[in-house]
Amino acid sequence: MLAGPSAAISQTETRALSQEWARYFYEKPRIYGRIDGLIYANSHNYMDAVALFERAAPAIIGATRKITRLASPAYDAEVGRIAAANNLTIEP
Repeated sequence: MLAGPSAAISQTETRALSQEWARYFYEKPRIYGRIDGLIYANSHNYMDAVALFERAAPAIIGATRKITRLASPAYDAEVGRIAAANNLTIEP
């Protein structure tokens, strides 16, 4: 959200534009950290889609599956921090 593009970036027919944004995040580790990919709303049904960069390969190869719900109390502080930073309200 802080980078500037709206969710509409994934709906554009101009793939060069969305690819340019992905490249921006890839090439700015000082700002965003070293990211391995992006989660975005796909253009077909707006459900989550994942685009992984080649540098994600080691993490995928060595990954173990662990799923934790975002509503888990373990994430309360971090979700609260992110919400506050983006002027969002968390409803119970």
